[in-house]
Amino acid sequence: RSRIKTYSAEVDELLGGDFRAGELVEMFGAPGIGKTGFCARICVLAQMQGSVPSDSKVLYVTDNSTSTVETLRTIATYAAKREKAAPEIVDNVLDNIGLVSIQDAAPLLSLPLFLDQSYLPFHPQTKLIILDNFNSSLHVRDANGNNTLLGKIGRFLQQVSRIANTYKVAVLALNSVREDVPSTPIFGDSFNHIFNRRIEFFFDSNGRRSARFHRETFSNAASIEYPLSVPQA
Repeated sequence: RSRIKTYSAEVDELLGGDFRAGELVEMFGAPGIGKTGFCARICVLAQMQGSVPSDSKVLYVTDNSTSTVETLRTIATYAAKREKAAPEIVDNVLDNIGLVSIQDAAPLLSLPLFLDQSYLPFHPQTKLIILDNFNSSLHVRDANGNNTLLGKIGRFLQQVSRIANTYKVAVLALNSVREDVPSTPIFGDSFNHIFNRRIEFFFDSNGRRSARFHRETFSNAASIEYPLSVPQA
């Protein structure tokens, strides 16, 4: 199976090496912790540094395509300069990243059907799918504050997990945390069993960015400090 590095030595060590094809991985943390920048860096560097074949494709599903494009280009430009690569490599890398903008629940819940019937069979080079901030489209509450889509969210994640395994792609699902219960994903712990692995990003007591790897729902999590920033071109 393909293996995709995070290009953070600390997080790769925490994971035991990398992400694996066929996995559905949850990455959750407070807004502003750097989840989008972290995944954008993976999309770019996996191509530039050979973690995936040069003709591999990435599908990036986001609720803010303009911001995502800017982040990807910034990271690709910085990486190309650092590695003294030809300028055209930036456009080559970005050409291999497909962007899908989804801001509502209905189109997001239909995404597995699109992937299974219309996209992945015709794009077999796809090695990585990013579901950035997927919770924002599914955070629909009634007058009592209860999420009205919990049952559909569970089925959605199970479908995505099946697709990851069937097509041997790594899927990274980015999620926020609850304001009232720190270190708890926005939908609680109801769906932990669906994810192959879970990574929590958080600020430690000294304000340093850290990562916590949750191996199993009820096991102690391993933690490590790691540097995470979006480089400036």
